[in-house]
Amino acid sequence: MNKKIILVGCGGLAREFLGYFEFEKENGNLKGFEIKGFIDDDIDKAQKSSKAMNLRYLGDIDSYSIDKNEYFWIAIGTNPSRKDIYTKLSQKDKNKFFGFVSSLAYISKSSKVDKSVTIAPFCIVNSGASIDENCIINSYAAIGHDSQLGANSILSPYAAINGSCKIESELFMGTRATIFPGIKVGRNCTVTSHSYVKTDKLDDRFIHQKTTEIDLKKI
Repeated sequence: MNKKIILVGCGGLAREFLGYFEFEKENGNLKGFEIKGFIDDDIDKAQKSSKAMNLRYLGDIDSYSIDKNEYFWIAIGTNPSRKDIYTKLSQKDKNKFFGFVSSLAYISKSSKVDKSVTIAPFCIVNSGASIDENCIINSYAAIGHDSQLGANSILSPYAAINGSCKIESELFMGTRATIFPGIKVGRNCTVTSHSYVKTDKLDDRFIHQKTTEIDLKKI
């Protein structure tokens, strides 16, 4: 009997996850798994997404009762929503989460990746790195050697955590954000797209580098 995956969420990230899954199936991977449908609390959005994704809408998150052979795959790319939903679903069953690692990603044999983590194509998780529960490592993101990434964190495409960093839970990194080697970052921090972190940060920090716009007509 196939193990059935329940997508949680129906936005753009859910469609990305669905594409990753279908790619693996087409290439002979993930045998014994199938996607049953999705759950979401926004009924109007869900009904529209059901047609776009060609997936069954199974109801809202609170009401869904998971069966023995089913597993949740959380496709929510923002916090605190991602953390809150993971916590809520963990109360149903802590062992009922699907972890995905693309066959196109490089994961060092000496790294430690929690079974609930999603790692998209072309990511790199290097030697001695560790990733805690319920994280998303999106396409082309990289985690350097011996770095630790805390739970419920989200790395956008091309985000980079260099070696020997210690990152607490609920980090959000925008596209092409960078954390320099050896840096410590507290919980619930955001690093916006194209911004960088080169000094240690406490909890609850929003890191953003200003951009400069020049009117070429005035030069």
